[in-house]
Amino acid sequence: MFNVHDAHTDERFASNPLVTGSPHIRFYAGAPLLSDDGAPLGTLCVLDSVPRTITPQQQEALSVLGRQVINQMEQRRMMRELAGALVEKEQALKHVKQLQGMLPICAYCHSIRDDKNYWSDVAEYFSTHSEMRFSHSICPKCYPKARAEMGLRPEGDL
Repeated sequence: MFNVHDAHTDERFASNPLVTGSPHIRFYAGAPLLSDDGAPLGTLCVLDSVPRTITPQQQEALSVLGRQVINQMEQRRMMRELAGALVEKEQALKHVKQLQGMLPICAYCHSIRDDKNYWSDVAEYFSTHSEMRFSHSICPKCYPKARAEMGLRPEGDL
C-alpha cells in the first residue's frame, strides 16, 4: 500500500502538475495490482482534493478491492482463452464433419481430391488431415493378382 497524506507537503509530489493544478490532488492511496506470477500491472488508487489519513480498515478494504480487480482481469483472460479454444474446437469439428462426409475419390487409382482441387494418395490425405497413420499389406483377394504381377506362381510365399 502506498499512501500520500498530503501531496503538497510530500517532496516527491509537491511540484506535480496534478497537485499544483487541476484536479488539485492532495491525498493518494494506492494498492498494487500484481499478477499471479508477481508482475506489476498497475495500482488501484483513491484520490482526494483534501489531505486525509487512511485507516487500517480502509487500507485492507482497498487491498481487497485490488485483489478483486486482479480476479476480474484473470477471469477475462481465461474467458478470452476459452473463447479461442472454443473456436479451435468448432473448426476441428467442422473438419471432422468434412472428413465424415463424401470425399471425391478417383475410381481408378483411389486418390482423393481435397478442397483446393489437389489429388493425394488416400494414406497421404488422411495422414495430412487427421492423426491416422497407415501400414500396408495385401488382402487375400488381391494376393493372387500381386503374385502374378511379380511373375510368381499363384500359391506360395512372397
